Amino acid sequence: MLRHVLISGFCLVFLLAPTPGAFSFEENKSVVADAVNEETKEESKGKTGQSTPIVKVKVILPGSEAEQVMTPEMIARRGKVERCLSSYYPAHVNADILRPWSIMHGLIAFGQDTLVLSDKKRIDAVDYLCANGVGNDRRILYVKNGKLQARKGDGYQGHHGQLLAMLAQSDVPIDHPIHVDGKTFTVADLVELEQKSCRSRTELTFQLIGLSHYLDSDARWKNSLGQNWNIPRMISEEIVQPINGAACGGTHRLMGLSYAVQQRKNDDKPVEGQWRRADNFIKQYHKYAMKMQNSDGSFSTDWFEGRSDSGKKSKKLNTTGHILEWLVYSMTSEQLNDPKIDSAVDYLVDAMLDVPKNKYGVGPKDVGPKGHALRSLRLYEIAMYGESSDYQRQVSDENAIRDFNIAQQALAHQEEYLERIGKRQKSEPGQLRPRGIFRRR
Repeated sequence: MLRHVLISGFCLVFLLAPTPGAFSFEENKSVVADAVNEETKEESKGKTGQSTPIVKVKVILPGSEAEQVMTPEMIARRGKVERCLSSYYPAHVNADILRPWSIMHGLIAFGQDTLVLSDKKRIDAVDYLCANGVGNDRRILYVKNGKLQARKGDGYQGHHGQLLAMLAQSDVPIDHPIHVDGKTFTVADLVELEQKSCRSRTELTFQLIGLSHYLDSDARWKNSLGQNWNIPRMISEEIVQPINGAACGGTHRLMGLSYAVQQRKNDDKPVEGQWRRADNFIKQYHKYAMKMQNSDGSFSTDWFEGRSDSGKKSKKLNTTGHILEWLVYSMTSEQLNDPKIDSAVDYLVDAMLDVPKNKYGVGPKDVGPKGHALRSLRLYEIAMYGESSDYQRQVSDENAIRDFNIAQQALAHQEEYLERIGKRQKSEPGQLRPRGIFRRR
């Protein structure tokens, strides 16, 4: 049974090539347990040794008003997070320069509020992707034998199911239209494509995110080989695959498992069997990740392979953004009230605000790390303060093309663009031009 579940989140992924030396589930569990047993608990100490004064402020939480106790430090942190999000929101991925992979990653931080630049026009990013808009010289979707299909490869999807996962985490409705080659589909057709594509002993990370979001957690289906599938089977396939060496250090695999568990809880159904197994696995990795945190608040530049600080700012931003994104999504509000999480947020905000000054992170591949860093801060803001960011005030002021029919018309110039650069979908794609990721107004 298909259905749409509301989730406060947006989407995902920066591809790292898998590496050998994979651990099984049991080996992963052992590594985590050993690391946690070695950890010594430290009491939180104030910098001055004095108690921090408490003030009360009223914040608007999603769906209701609630009074929350906040310290001056928390108020200052909230202000920095809002300033960071507000400074990045007006920056949009330029589809004339960057490919669909980058456009999808421009979507992850701000979800359906995201805009994309095309021919100097600002267009709703979801509509652009669902209209099969071209990114530089490529389109993700095509039609074969009357069925919707999606390309995987450089500049397209980095993984099977990635587009669906992006749409799911941006909370795009299942009946949202998709237009390809003059034919009209919906997100439900993309769901069916990924159901048919499920295979044993393959990466199912992004399909698990998308299908967990759009399907009932008890749904059953058959793949194109006639094999029986369901969410528990997907969990069982994913949980035995390695964390180390998986995409972005395994953070996306952990996110997929976390997403499946969270959707089960959202369905108000028993968390048992494979869901319970995944839930315990995630909790173990929570402890392990915190053990790998560096003294400056950043997370290990070796991901989950061990504690490490390479000193390279772009690498630290990448790992910290990805790991914090997963932690904030999968932890409870009580768990997020932790000095270590505070330290990670402080580090990431400062790093993001410092990017323009240092002029690093200006290549197309950096749209992934920046997008995930922004999403982690956005998820943190929602969890801790509610929907109250300054950036949202800019949303209503944006002169965006929101109507889907108008968006379709705005894509027409892209055909001329393809002709000008002499590229066709069937021809071998060229290299990305080293231009800025986000194009400011």
